[in-house]
Amino acid sequence: MAAKDKTLCKWKPQQYVKELELLKSIVAKPAYVCHDCGRAANQKKWLCKPEKL
Repeated sequence: MAAKDKTLCKWKPQQYVKELELLKSIVAKPAYVCHDCGRAANQKKWLCKPEKL
């Protein structure tokens, strides 16, 4: 499964390195935060339990 198909909450550390450009686009201007792990993203689809900031 590609990183593009997973939420950030499920990414492994090596995926952050491999998909750095995608990660940058996902976290730029965050509008949501994951209720479980605290990761932030600009779209709900990138988080398991998104809450609007």
